[in-house]
Amino acid sequence: MIRFIEFFTIIHVILGCGPVTGPLLPAMVALFTDENFDAAKTAYYKSLATDLMKNVFSKYGLPYIEGWAQITPRNDGGMVTIDVKISSVDCGQLHQLVTLLKNEIFLIEYAGYRCGSNPIVYVR
Repeated sequence: MIRFIEFFTIIHVILGCGPVTGPLLPAMVALFTDENFDAAKTAYYKSLATDLMKNVFSKYGLPYIEGWAQITPRNDGGMVTIDVKISSVDCGQLHQLVTLLKNEIFLIEYAGYRCGSNPIVYVR
């Protein structure tokens, strides 16, 4: 039964990341972890976040385009938070993408995003 649900979840995500359906707007995504922040490891955090995102994209057959977003780790209350600044994205598809990243990357405790001037949305 679990595999059946996973199959339809994958289909839903892949179809949801199809052709653009709405206006393209800038977005900011924050991926919150419970990992302790160490300023000396900033490059490592960025590299790890990029590699994990590439793996998720590859797993679901989605293209990962270098430079699609600016990925920046930061200290948030002593914990690592990864900021993903996207210059142009369909807000309707962004929720599916953030949910996918949150569910697939074990380090992410929760995520938040704002697309255009829309309210902030949290994914737990």
